[in-house]
Amino acid sequence: MVYSKDTFKYSVHYFYDEVEDEQALEQGIGEFESQVTTYKVKPRTKYALDYVENLPLTIGTDVSKNVINVYYALDDNEDEIPDKYQILFTYVSAGNGSVDGEIKEVHTFRDDNDNYIKPTPTSPKANITVNADDKYAFDYWTVDGSSKDYHINMDTFKTNTYLENTTFTVYFDKDEIGTNPENPDNPDGIPDKYQVVFEYRSEDTNRGTVYGTVKEVVTRPQNEDGSYNMEAPVYPSANVTVSGIGSYSFNNWTDGSRSYANADEIKAAEFTQSTTFTAQFNYNGGGGGTGGGGGGTSGGTTGNRRYTSTPGGPGSTTITPEDVPLAPLPELPVDVTLIDDGEVPLAPLPKTGQTSKRTTLTMILSGIFVAVTALSRKRKEEDS
Repeated sequence: MVYSKDTFKYSVHYFYDEVEDEQALEQGIGEFESQVTTYKVKPRTKYALDYVENLPLTIGTDVSKNVINVYYALDDNEDEIPDKYQILFTYVSAGNGSVDGEIKEVHTFRDDNDNYIKPTPTSPKANITVNADDKYAFDYWTVDGSSKDYHINMDTFKTNTYLENTTFTVYFDKDEIGTNPENPDNPDGIPDKYQVVFEYRSEDTNRGTVYGTVKEVVTRPQNEDGSYNMEAPVYPSANVTVSGIGSYSFNNWTDGSRSYANADEIKAAEFTQSTTFTAQFNYNGGGGGTGGGGGGTSGGTTGNRRYTSTPGGPGSTTITPEDVPLAPLPELPVDVTLIDDGEVPLAPLPKTGQTSKRTTLTMILSGIFVAVTALSRKRKEEDS
Protein backbone atom coordinates (compact mmCIF):
# COMPACT_ATOMS: atom_id res chain seq x y z
CA MET A 1 0.00 0.00 0.00
CA VAL A 2 1.29 3.44 -0.91
CA TYR A 3 0.58 6.46 1.25
CA SER A 4 0.73 10.07 0.08
CA LYS A 5 0.36 13.38 1.88
CA ASP A 6 -2.86 15.21 1.49
CA THR A 7 -3.02 18.74 0.03
CA PHE A 8 -4.67 21.80 1.47
CA LYS A 9 -5.59 25.24 0.20
CA TYR A 10 -3.84 28.45 1.20
CA SER A 11 -4.48 32.12 0.37
CA VAL A 12 -2.50 35.37 -0.04
CA HIS A 13 -4.21 38.61 1.04
CA TYR A 14 -3.04 42.12 0.04
CA PHE A 15 -3.46 45.23 2.15
CA TYR A 16 -2.82 48.87 1.22
CA ASP A 17 -2.55 51.24 4.16
CA GLU A 18 -4.10 48.53 6.32
CA VAL A 19 -7.13 48.15 4.01
CA GLU A 20 -7.51 44.81 2.19
CA ASP A 21 -8.00 44.77 -1.56
CA GLU A 22 -10.25 41.73 -1.95
CA GLN A 23 -9.86 41.80 -5.72
CA ALA A 24 -6.15 41.12 -5.32
CA LEU A 25 -6.67 37.84 -3.41
CA GLU A 26 -4.50 34.91 -4.57
CA GLN A 27 -5.15 31.23 -3.73
CA GLY A 28 -3.11 28.07 -4.05
CA ILE A 29 -2.80 24.42 -2.99
CA GLY A 30 0.04 22.96 -1.03
CA GLU A 31 1.01 19.56 0.22
CA PHE A 32 0.68 18.97 3.91
CA GLU A 33 3.71 20.30 5.83
CA SER A 34 5.21 21.80 2.71
CA GLN A 35 6.33 25.46 2.77
CA VAL A 36 5.26 28.37 0.68
CA THR A 37 8.14 30.85 0.43
CA THR A 38 7.01 33.17 -2.33
CA TYR A 39 4.01 35.24 -3.31
CA LYS A 40 2.99 37.35 -6.24
CA VAL A 41 4.11 40.96 -5.88
CA LYS A 42 1.31 43.47 -6.43
CA PRO A 43 2.62 47.01 -5.76
CA ARG A 44 0.65 50.12 -6.52
CA THR A 45 1.93 53.48 -7.70
CA LYS A 46 3.48 55.40 -4.82
CA TYR A 47 3.27 52.44 -2.47
CA ALA A 48 6.11 50.41 -0.98
CA LEU A 49 6.21 47.00 0.69
CA ASP A 50 5.83 47.36 4.40
CA TYR A 51 5.89 43.79 5.78
CA VAL A 52 4.59 40.23 5.18
CA GLU A 53 2.92 37.98 7.73
CA ASN A 54 3.29 34.14 7.81
CA LEU A 55 6.08 33.85 5.32
CA PRO A 56 7.31 31.20 4.88
CA LEU A 57 3.95 29.47 5.34
CA THR A 58 3.85 25.79 6.43
CA ILE A 59 0.75 24.14 5.03
CA GLY A 60 -1.45 22.65 7.71
CA THR A 61 -4.81 20.97 7.89
CA ASP A 62 -6.60 24.16 9.07
CA VAL A 63 -7.22 26.15 5.90
CA SER A 64 -8.14 29.28 7.88
CA LYS A 65 -4.57 29.38 9.11
CA ASN A 66 -2.97 28.80 5.74
CA VAL A 67 -2.89 32.56 5.11
CA ILE A 68 -0.16 34.95 4.00
CA ASN A 69 -0.80 38.68 4.48
CA VAL A 70 1.13 41.21 2.39
CA TYR A 71 1.10 44.87 3.54
CA TYR A 72 1.91 47.88 1.41
CA ALA A 73 2.13 51.45 2.71
CA LEU A 74 2.15 54.85 1.06
CA ASP A 75 5.46 55.92 -0.46
CA ASP A 76 4.75 59.36 -1.84
CA ASN A 77 8.40 60.23 -2.47
CA GLU A 78 8.86 56.84 -4.16
CA ASP A 79 12.06 55.92 -2.38
CA GLU A 80 10.72 52.39 -1.67
CA ILE A 81 10.45 53.17 2.04
CA PRO A 82 6.99 53.58 3.53
CA ASP A 83 6.42 57.21 4.44
CA LYS A 84 5.15 56.29 7.87
CA TYR A 85 8.73 55.56 8.93
CA GLN A 86 9.91 58.93 7.73
CA ILE A 87 9.56 62.63 8.43
CA LEU A 88 9.69 64.87 5.39
CA PHE A 89 10.70 68.53 5.60
CA THR A 90 9.88 70.52 2.47
CA TYR A 91 11.16 74.01 1.66
CA VAL A 92 9.16 76.14 -0.80
CA SER A 93 8.80 79.75 -1.90
CA ALA A 94 5.54 81.70 -1.76
CA GLY A 95 6.65 83.64 -4.83
CA ASN A 96 9.01 86.46 -5.88
CA GLY A 97 11.99 84.25 -5.08
CA SER A 98 13.24 80.66 -5.03
CA VAL A 99 14.72 78.00 -2.76
CA ASP A 100 17.69 75.91 -3.88
CA GLY A 101 19.47 72.95 -2.32
CA GLU A 102 17.94 70.01 -0.47
CA ILE A 103 14.38 71.24 -0.80
CA LYS A 104 13.01 67.82 0.28
CA GLU A 105 14.73 66.65 3.43
CA VAL A 106 13.84 63.07 4.46
CA HIS A 107 14.54 61.58 7.88
CA THR A 108 14.13 57.73 8.05
CA PHE A 109 13.92 55.96 11.41
CA ARG A 110 15.37 52.48 12.09
CA ASP A 111 16.33 50.48 15.14
CA ASP A 112 19.74 48.99 15.86
CA ASN A 113 18.89 45.99 13.69
CA ASP A 114 18.07 48.25 10.77
CA ASN A 115 14.35 47.61 11.08
CA TYR A 116 12.00 50.47 10.39
CA ILE A 117 10.46 52.08 13.45
CA LYS A 118 8.05 54.88 14.16
CA PRO A 119 9.52 58.40 13.94
CA THR A 120 10.61 60.41 16.92
CA PRO A 121 10.69 64.25 17.10
CA THR A 122 13.52 65.67 15.02
CA SER A 123 14.85 69.04 13.85
CA PRO A 124 15.30 70.24 10.27
CA LYS A 125 18.79 70.74 8.86
CA ALA A 126 17.71 73.32 6.30
CA ASN A 127 20.57 72.80 3.87
CA ILE A 128 19.06 75.27 1.45
CA THR A 129 19.74 78.66 -0.15
CA VAL A 130 17.20 81.44 -0.53
CA ASN A 131 17.24 83.65 -3.64
CA ALA A 132 15.06 86.75 -3.97
CA ASP A 133 13.89 88.03 -7.33
CA ASP A 134 15.00 91.44 -8.59
CA LYS A 135 13.77 94.26 -6.34
CA TYR A 136 12.62 91.80 -3.68
CA ALA A 137 14.18 90.74 -0.38
CA PHE A 138 13.77 87.91 2.13
CA ASP A 139 11.03 88.61 4.64
CA TYR A 140 10.45 85.51 6.81
CA TRP A 141 9.92 81.74 6.97
CA THR A 142 6.63 80.33 8.19
CA VAL A 143 5.13 76.96 9.10
CA ASP A 144 1.54 76.83 7.86
CA GLY A 145 1.33 80.57 8.60
CA SER A 146 1.09 79.85 12.32
CA SER A 147 4.65 80.73 13.32
CA LYS A 148 7.42 82.79 11.73
CA ASP A 149 11.20 82.76 11.62
CA TYR A 150 12.75 86.07 10.55
CA HIS A 151 16.22 84.56 10.06
CA ILE A 152 17.10 83.67 6.49
CA ASN A 153 18.98 80.55 7.71
CA MET A 154 16.01 79.41 9.84
CA ASP A 155 17.93 79.82 13.08
CA THR A 156 14.71 79.60 15.10
CA PHE A 157 13.03 76.70 13.31
CA LYS A 158 16.24 74.66 13.38
CA THR A 159 16.06 74.54 17.16
CA ASN A 160 12.49 73.21 17.10
CA THR A 161 11.54 69.54 16.78
CA TYR A 162 8.77 68.13 14.61
CA LEU A 163 6.98 64.76 14.61
CA GLU A 164 5.10 65.18 11.34
CA ASN A 165 5.85 66.12 7.79
CA THR A 166 6.34 69.88 7.74
CA THR A 167 6.49 72.44 4.96
CA PHE A 168 8.52 75.60 5.49
CA THR A 169 7.50 78.48 3.24
CA VAL A 170 9.69 81.51 2.60
CA TYR A 171 8.16 84.90 1.88
CA PHE A 172 9.69 87.83 0.05
CA ASP A 173 8.64 91.48 -0.13
CA LYS A 174 9.39 94.60 -2.15
CA ASP A 175 12.91 96.02 -1.86
CA GLU A 176 13.43 99.08 -4.06
CA ILE A 177 15.22 101.48 -1.67
CA GLY A 178 18.22 101.28 0.63
CA THR A 179 20.12 102.97 3.44
CA ASN A 180 23.08 104.03 1.31
CA PRO A 181 22.89 107.85 1.49
CA GLU A 182 24.65 108.18 -1.85
CA ASN A 183 22.14 105.94 -3.61
CA PRO A 184 18.92 105.57 -1.58
CA ASP A 185 17.07 104.14 -4.58
CA ASN A 186 19.30 101.05 -4.60
CA PRO A 187 17.89 97.90 -2.84
CA ASP A 188 19.67 96.91 0.38
CA GLY A 189 18.25 93.45 1.11
CA ILE A 190 15.68 94.70 3.62
CA PRO A 191 11.97 94.84 2.70
CA ASP A 192 10.89 98.44 2.20
CA LYS A 193 7.93 97.99 4.54
CA TYR A 194 10.36 97.86 7.47
CA GLN A 195 11.96 101.18 6.54
CA VAL A 196 11.05 104.84 6.90
CA VAL A 197 11.84 107.37 4.17
CA PHE A 198 12.63 111.02 4.93
CA GLU A 199 12.67 113.44 2.01
CA TYR A 200 13.76 117.08 1.99
CA ARG A 201 12.57 119.51 -0.68
CA SER A 202 12.02 123.19 -1.47
CA GLU A 203 8.56 124.74 -1.55
CA ASP A 204 9.62 126.51 -4.77
CA THR A 205 12.94 125.95 -6.52
CA ASN A 206 12.74 129.56 -7.77
CA ARG A 207 12.92 130.76 -4.18
CA GLY A 208 15.53 128.42 -2.74
CA THR A 209 17.26 125.08 -3.02
CA VAL A 210 17.87 122.12 -0.75
CA TYR A 211 20.95 119.99 -1.23
CA GLY A 212 22.76 117.23 0.61
CA THR A 213 21.10 113.90 1.52
CA VAL A 214 17.68 114.89 0.22
CA LYS A 215 16.35 111.32 0.46
CA GLU A 216 17.16 109.36 3.60
CA VAL A 217 16.17 105.76 4.37
CA VAL A 218 16.12 104.57 8.00
CA THR A 219 15.48 100.93 9.02
CA ARG A 220 13.19 100.30 11.96
CA PRO A 221 14.74 98.62 15.03
CA GLN A 222 14.55 94.83 15.33
CA ASN A 223 13.15 92.76 18.16
CA GLU A 224 15.02 89.86 19.75
CA ASP A 225 13.35 87.33 17.45
CA GLY A 226 14.51 89.21 14.36
CA SER A 227 11.17 90.82 13.58
CA TYR A 228 10.93 94.59 13.15
CA ASN A 229 9.38 96.89 15.72
CA MET A 230 6.80 98.86 13.75
CA GLU A 231 5.84 101.03 16.73
CA ALA A 232 9.29 102.23 17.83
CA PRO A 233 10.23 105.75 16.63
CA VAL A 234 13.14 106.47 14.31
CA TYR A 235 15.18 109.64 13.94
CA PRO A 236 16.21 111.45 10.75
CA SER A 237 19.78 112.65 10.21
CA ALA A 238 18.70 115.73 8.25
CA ASN A 239 22.07 116.14 6.54
CA VAL A 240 20.86 118.91 4.26
CA THR A 241 21.65 122.57 3.59
CA VAL A 242 19.24 125.27 2.47
CA SER A 243 20.09 128.24 0.24
CA GLY A 244 17.81 131.13 -0.71
CA ILE A 245 17.74 132.57 -4.23
CA GLY A 246 17.76 136.31 -5.02
CA SER A 247 15.45 138.17 -2.66
CA TYR A 248 14.45 135.02 -0.76
CA SER A 249 15.95 133.47 2.35
CA PHE A 250 15.16 130.39 4.42
CA ASN A 251 12.41 130.77 7.00
CA ASN A 252 11.53 127.30 8.38
CA TRP A 253 10.90 123.61 7.67
CA THR A 254 7.45 122.02 7.74
CA ASP A 255 6.14 118.46 7.47
CA GLY A 256 2.59 119.60 6.81
CA SER A 257 1.50 119.50 10.42
CA ARG A 258 4.45 120.94 12.32
CA SER A 259 7.17 123.55 11.73
CA TYR A 260 10.89 123.24 12.50
CA ALA A 261 13.20 126.23 12.84
CA ASN A 262 16.21 124.31 11.54
CA ALA A 263 17.66 120.86 10.87
CA ASP A 264 18.56 120.34 14.53
CA GLU A 265 14.90 120.42 15.48
CA ILE A 266 14.17 117.79 12.82
CA LYS A 267 16.95 115.54 14.15
CA ALA A 268 15.51 115.70 17.66
CA ALA A 269 11.99 114.72 16.58
CA GLU A 270 10.58 111.16 16.57
CA PHE A 271 8.80 109.57 13.61
CA THR A 272 7.02 106.27 12.99
CA GLN A 273 6.19 106.76 9.32
CA SER A 274 7.71 108.21 6.17
CA THR A 275 7.76 112.02 6.17
CA THR A 276 8.53 114.80 3.70
CA PHE A 277 10.06 118.03 5.00
CA THR A 278 9.53 121.19 2.93
CA ALA A 279 11.78 124.25 3.22
CA GLN A 280 9.86 127.54 3.22
CA PHE A 281 11.34 130.91 2.30
CA ASN A 282 10.74 134.62 3.10
CA TYR A 283 10.86 137.47 0.60
CA ASN A 284 13.50 140.07 1.54
CA GLY A 285 12.18 142.85 -0.68
CA GLY A 286 15.33 143.49 -2.70
CA GLY A 287 18.38 142.10 -0.96
CA GLY A 288 19.97 138.79 -2.00
CA GLY A 289 19.05 135.67 -0.05
CA THR A 290 21.53 133.63 1.99
CA GLY A 291 21.57 129.95 2.83
CA GLY A 292 21.32 128.43 6.27
CA GLY A 293 23.68 125.52 6.90
CA GLY A 294 21.81 122.27 7.48
CA GLY A 295 18.58 124.13 7.12
CA GLY A 296 19.60 126.93 9.47
CA THR A 297 17.87 130.30 9.47
CA SER A 298 18.81 132.71 6.66
CA GLY A 299 19.71 136.36 7.29
CA GLY A 300 18.14 139.51 5.82
CA THR A 301 14.47 138.64 6.32
CA THR A 302 11.63 139.69 8.55
CA GLY A 303 9.14 137.35 10.05
CA ASN A 304 6.06 139.03 8.56
CA ARG A 305 7.57 139.22 5.04
CA ARG A 306 7.38 143.11 5.01
CA TYR A 307 10.18 145.16 3.54
CA THR A 308 12.48 147.16 5.86
CA SER A 309 15.00 149.56 4.25
CA THR A 310 18.48 150.03 5.59
CA PRO A 311 19.30 153.58 6.88
CA GLY A 312 21.65 155.34 4.48
CA GLY A 313 21.31 152.65 1.86
CA PRO A 314 19.84 152.81 -1.60
CA GLY A 315 16.39 152.40 -0.17
CA SER A 316 16.28 155.90 1.53
CA THR A 317 16.60 159.55 0.37
CA THR A 318 17.22 162.61 2.57
CA ILE A 319 16.15 166.05 1.28
CA THR A 320 17.12 169.20 3.29
CA PRO A 321 14.99 172.40 3.23
CA GLU A 322 17.72 174.25 1.29
CA ASP A 323 17.40 171.72 -1.55
CA VAL A 324 13.72 172.56 -2.14
CA PRO A 325 13.40 175.22 -4.94
CA LEU A 326 10.43 177.60 -4.83
CA ALA A 327 8.63 179.38 -7.66
CA PRO A 328 8.12 183.24 -7.55
CA LEU A 329 5.46 184.43 -5.11
CA PRO A 330 2.15 185.79 -6.46
CA GLU A 331 1.43 189.59 -6.50
CA LEU A 332 0.39 191.11 -3.18
CA PRO A 333 -1.97 191.40 -1.56
CA VAL A 334 -2.93 187.79 -1.54
CA ASP A 335 -5.85 186.31 0.26
CA VAL A 336 -4.32 183.20 1.70
CA THR A 337 -7.70 181.71 2.33
CA LEU A 338 -8.19 181.39 -1.44
CA ILE A 339 -4.98 179.51 -2.17
CA ASP A 340 -5.67 175.95 -3.23
CA ASP A 341 -3.14 173.12 -3.29
CA GLY A 342 -3.34 173.03 -7.06
CA GLU A 343 -2.32 176.74 -7.31
CA VAL A 344 1.02 176.29 -5.57
CA PRO A 345 3.71 176.44 -8.29
CA LEU A 346 6.59 174.05 -7.77
CA ALA A 347 9.91 173.69 -9.50
CA PRO A 348 10.93 170.20 -10.51
CA LEU A 349 12.33 168.13 -7.63
CA PRO A 350 16.02 167.24 -7.79
CA LYS A 351 16.80 163.75 -9.00
CA THR A 352 17.98 161.41 -6.26
CA GLY A 353 18.53 158.25 -8.26
CA GLN A 354 15.53 156.57 -6.78
CA THR A 355 11.78 157.17 -6.94
CA SER A 356 10.48 158.85 -3.74
CA LYS A 357 7.91 157.25 -1.57
CA ARG A 358 4.39 158.62 -1.48
CA THR A 359 4.75 159.59 2.16
CA THR A 360 7.95 161.54 1.46
CA LEU A 361 6.31 163.48 -1.40
CA THR A 362 3.35 164.35 0.78
CA MET A 363 5.60 165.77 3.49
CA ILE A 364 7.55 167.86 0.95
CA LEU A 365 4.37 169.35 -0.51
CA SER A 366 3.04 170.12 2.94
CA GLY A 367 6.28 171.88 3.84
CA ILE A 368 6.19 174.03 0.70
CA PHE A 369 2.60 175.04 1.38
CA VAL A 370 3.42 176.11 4.94
CA ALA A 371 6.44 178.12 3.74
CA VAL A 372 4.42 179.98 1.08
CA THR A 373 1.68 180.77 3.55
CA ALA A 374 4.15 182.13 6.10
CA LEU A 375 5.91 184.40 3.56
CA SER A 376 2.59 185.73 2.29
CA ARG A 377 1.50 186.72 5.80
CA LYS A 378 4.86 188.39 6.49
CA ARG A 379 4.72 190.58 3.37
CA LYS A 380 1.14 191.53 4.11
CA GLU A 381 2.17 192.68 7.60
CA GLU A 382 5.10 194.72 6.20
CA ASP A 383 2.91 196.48 3.63
CA SER A 384 0.41 197.41 6.30
